[in-house]
Amino acid sequence: MLESVRPENAHVFRELTFPRYRSLLDEPSSSGGVVGAGHRADGQPAGLALARLLGGEEAELLSWFVSREFRGRGLGAALLAHLEWQLRERGCRRCRAVYTTGTPSTPIVEHLLRKARWTPPEQRLVIFRFDHRVLAAPWLRRARIGPPYEVLPWSEVREQDLQGLRSRDRSPTSVPEYLLPFGLEQDGQPDVMISVAVRLDGALVAWLIAHSIAPDTVRYSRLFVDTRGGGSRMLAMGLIAEAIRRQVRGMGPSSYVVCGVRSENHAVVRLARRMGPESVRESRIAFRAIGGPPA
Repeated sequence: MLESVRPENAHVFRELTFPRYRSLLDEPSSSGGVVGAGHRADGQPAGLALARLLGGEEAELLSWFVSREFRGRGLGAALLAHLEWQLRERGCRRCRAVYTTGTPSTPIVEHLLRKARWTPPEQRLVIFRFDHRVLAAPWLRRARIGPPYEVLPWSEVREQDLQGLRSRDRSPTSVPEYLLPFGLEQDGQPDVMISVAVRLDGALVAWLIAHSIAPDTVRYSRLFVDTRGGGSRMLAMGLIAEAIRRQVRGMGPSSYVVCGVRSENHAVVRLARRMGPESVRESRIAFRAIGGPPA
């Protein structure tokens, strides 16, 4: 039985989505919340498609799951169609799906998206995962940031430092918006002891913002180095090394580092590959026009 996910039945489907999305099911179909399509067989949850309303006319597909015993029967397509109907009723005109390659479900997801007439997936990020080998790499001991630069933990960044960034002119040399150190809470609370910044002549010129995403894993979320002063590669390496040293002190040498690099940032992608990652995956994105041809 296909059904819309509502406050009175949301708890039934909680185990069919990722842990980080389960709290969103507390307020399905609310402004800024989620919209869900579920399926029960003999009273038991068998499938769930979950999307988040992004505002305006766009939504994002968060998760899409069918229990193993019900796969291959068209249930996945039916869940998407029911979800699309709900999104259209709420004024959405486009839905996007972001997913990561390198899992057993990747070919299945891409097959179903293609069958449902989503756009061909595009690469967004190259995702690197590093294990203890990068924490003990020889370059780590050599990469240091010294005068005239001042290195400080993110917990010591002052409001006047941030005000200086806000007042910068919007120019080709300004900080890309997705790397600005504002609104960090949308990715979770930043780890202020691992995250580091660099000042030069009293102004912030570089930073690395880190988020702890598991007891043994840190995501390096935003790395920026002002290239106008030269030496950007050495400064970037120094920032990474400083963050890793802080991570080892706080979490031990058996912890992991995860980072996502925009695919068009070829220089940083090459640098990350040279650092010897344990694994390399991709984050991809596809789109579906709501109200387009039926799947």
